[in-house]
Amino acid sequence: MWVKLNSASASAFAYLVRAGFKFGIGNHLALLLNLDYLGSNPEFINVRTSTSLGTYTESSYSQRFGTVNVVVGIGYRW
Repeated sequence: MWVKLNSASASAFAYLVRAGFKFGIGNHLALLLNLDYLGSNPEFINVRTSTSLGTYTESSYSQRFGTVNVVVGIGYRW
């Protein structure tokens, strides 16, 4: 038996939360740290699913996702 879930597209509100820090480690150097979180919760409406038995359904799905980005660097000022 096989099940086929057709592709679908959705639009959703996405949000980004960012925090950044700078630590002085000398007269001209600084350690930089940035942390980002990006998230969204799109809803896919009327996605068709068919099977080898000849049946199909149309359902809605919600797929929550999030990413975390960490950036570390060294800054120089003169």
